[in-house]
Amino acid sequence: MTPINFKETSHYSQIIVNGIACLFTDLRIDRKTLPETLYAYDLRDDEGDFATIEKNVWCDHGGTILTDREIPMTEGNHTPVESYDFTDNKGSKKLLAMIESM
Repeated sequence: MTPINFKETSHYSQIIVNGIACLFTDLRIDRKTLPETLYAYDLRDDEGDFATIEKNVWCDHGGTILTDREIPMTEGNHTPVESYDFTDNKGSKKLLAMIESM
């Protein structure tokens, strides 16, 4: 699937990944379309569960997350997903409002 402009979808779910408020989409987001205030990372799927956060995933792409903070890659080119929860939260609502106002 070809990456799209982050504004081309309104289908974002609120998610907390490793304690970080994010927005989730199962689409690939073109990083060149993001403003400097947003970061995009891909989640690698491992048999129906999110395994790692990476700058780009081409095989086993589980989705893309957007956040307003940088996520350090703690194990080379990725960071393990220790926890995630699709839930309403203040941080994700702030991100959604930011995107909708752009």
